[in-house]
Amino acid sequence: MFTIVRFRKIFLAILSGILFILIFPSCNYSFLAWISLVPLLIAIENKNSITVFCLGFLTGVIAYAGILYWLGEALIKYGQLSEIVSYLILLALVFYLALYVGVFCLLQRFFVLHVSSWILQVLFGGFLWVFLELCRTYFLSGFPWALLGYSQWENTFLIQIAEITGCYGISFLVVISNITFSKILDAQWQGEKLHKKIKILVFAGIGLSICYGYGYFVINQAENNAQSSLKAVVLQGNIPQKMKWDSAYKLQIMTIYEKLVKEVKPLNPQLIVWPEAALPGYIKYDRDLNCWLETLIKKSECNHIIGGPDVEYSKNNLEKEKYYNSAFLFSSDGRILNQHNKIHLVPFGETVPLKCLFSKVISVLNEIGDFNKGKEIRILRLPVGNTGTIICFEIIFPYLVRRFVKGGAKIMINITNDAWFGKTSAPEQHFSICVFRAVENRVSIVRAANTGVSGFIDAFGRVKKNIPLFEEGWHCEDVYLSEKKSFYTEYGDVFAYGCSIMMIILMAVAKKKERRK
Repeated sequence: MFTIVRFRKIFLAILSGILFILIFPSCNYSFLAWISLVPLLIAIENKNSITVFCLGFLTGVIAYAGILYWLGEALIKYGQLSEIVSYLILLALVFYLALYVGVFCLLQRFFVLHVSSWILQVLFGGFLWVFLELCRTYFLSGFPWALLGYSQWENTFLIQIAEITGCYGISFLVVISNITFSKILDAQWQGEKLHKKIKILVFAGIGLSICYGYGYFVINQAENNAQSSLKAVVLQGNIPQKMKWDSAYKLQIMTIYEKLVKEVKPLNPQLIVWPEAALPGYIKYDRDLNCWLETLIKKSECNHIIGGPDVEYSKNNLEKEKYYNSAFLFSSDGRILNQHNKIHLVPFGETVPLKCLFSKVISVLNEIGDFNKGKEIRILRLPVGNTGTIICFEIIFPYLVRRFVKGGAKIMINITNDAWFGKTSAPEQHFSICVFRAVENRVSIVRAANTGVSGFIDAFGRVKKNIPLFEEGWHCEDVYLSEKKSFYTEYGDVFAYGCSIMMIILMAVAKKKERRK
């Protein structure tokens, strides 16, 4: 009997992990998010602390291994690391993220054992989950990929509250709904009267109704307000990763982008956006490339934002050259007006954390690209409005996009490569995150990706147009300029920090009750 019960608990933990995978792109069964944690929450009932943590950790391992499986392939195929090193990095990341689920289960179970109020039990779970997601955003340089709230990226009316709470507010709603359902199914509640179960459902239902009503109201109001706009074009060259830095393909890549620019010229765009590292060379210093660009841009008669590497040569032999991943703003006459250097680099892709320590043990890490961080937020100023440019991985950090918008950006540009991910779910996961950055800051996002997904997202998180994965092409759209700053832009993660404070207070209450017992 003990073996059967133990197997049932493990099965429930694994089931939650599988459900967690299914709620994110490319599966996109977002409705499952509202019950994805229920099996796990049932599994941790009446268990000791070690068992509770292990069940949560198991769920986390299954979930993040299924969501981030593409990382191993990317490191092997494009990072040129060995299979052993690549999968060790993937495994380390999966285990790290799984710790958060284990800690959630441990602390949630502790609170339930010592505080009998069901409404506090439900709220504490939401506060705790948000606190852990906030930690994940900042700790060890941060990796806020696949936050629970991102699963609702297509749920347009619901996600409008993100302009106040950030993505964390959606995570909060999903978690308290899961805890509500688990309470109703909890064996300890089987003998409870019907009115108590109805009360807890009504509590959750009112919260969701308010959020949906708010979203409907906000979007309805926006439809009646005219805004100034600019006509923008995104280019998707669809250049395979193996070709991007091979000089043998340089002319072919230039030909592809020249063709795309000529195709959009009759539309008279005001801005053309190219992907990250669009061209094989240093735009500033490659004379042939620079002359070709100048001629092409002059013919297009509009501004261009083009991604490319940059190098800062040392003034003397005592300093090494510095390399940057940059976005260049070109005027309509082909001159470079300004550039933004990427601030948050990709660990084990563009930089190696603690390289001086790890490279002595794993020599292959010396071969990984070592870019330098940009030093400041730079707003690229166009005649029609200021733009903030986020490069690739940076879009997953809410605070970084907020800094651009608060600094005066009227629209956000996201340029990325994403060819690194191959034919996996990663490009779609990456694209879905952009939806929340748009809603949080009430700003339109223009996204140009080398192999996709490229497209336009309005200030309410609605995808206006997009180019499918691994297709060459372009899209043109009138992009509305942000007229005012949202609550989130002005005040940041007030909701998340508030949840963290409430979690600490309630945890202190539970500890006090434990001592009394």
